[in-house]
Amino acid sequence: MARPKKFEEKNVLQKAMECFWEKGYYQASIQDLVECMQINRASLYGAFNDKYQLYLRCLEQYRQQEVAKYLMLFEQNNSFQFFETVFNNIIEGLLQDPQKKGCFITNATLEMLPEHAEVKQLVSTNLSFLEEIFAMAIANGIKQGEINTEIEITATCKFLISQMYGIRVYGKAVSDRKILENLKIQALNSLKK
Repeated sequence: MARPKKFEEKNVLQKAMECFWEKGYYQASIQDLVECMQINRASLYGAFNDKYQLYLRCLEQYRQQEVAKYLMLFEQNNSFQFFETVFNNIIEGLLQDPQKKGCFITNATLEMLPEHAEVKQLVSTNLSFLEEIFAMAIANGIKQGEINTEIEITATCKFLISQMYGIRVYGKAVSDRKILENLKIQALNSLKK
């Protein structure tokens, strides 16, 4: 009879995520992970099979957390404010993170693609979600008269997402608020009349 798990999976995944986030997939050893997760190797392998499956679960948990944040922002803000808040949060996150960890999904994209199909699928799923919620925000903004009626929604969504990820990468190297704010302004200008 298998021994029951003696840990809360969501909490353990959060700890593993922090380890992968800080070190990257390849630099995080199994020993690093068991120390961060505060479980033994047998429990890690019993619950998650291997390091790669654990990494995928961490990425999915992070993705779900990000989805929840974007949905909350979408519900709490009008269309233009939604985009402004998204970019402001990214900039504040970069400037307030002394370790310059950035975004876990962005880091995974840079480290793991194109070689790892499962990571690519998670990244693709995340991009599809962002495109969908951005398109809804733009469509609402057009109806409300906040956003330029002549923009092409799909292309603008892809542009804004690329700018968002670009700022995340750029901000890992540059900690100048003025530069990051100017990048945000350029992105948001694509929505204006």
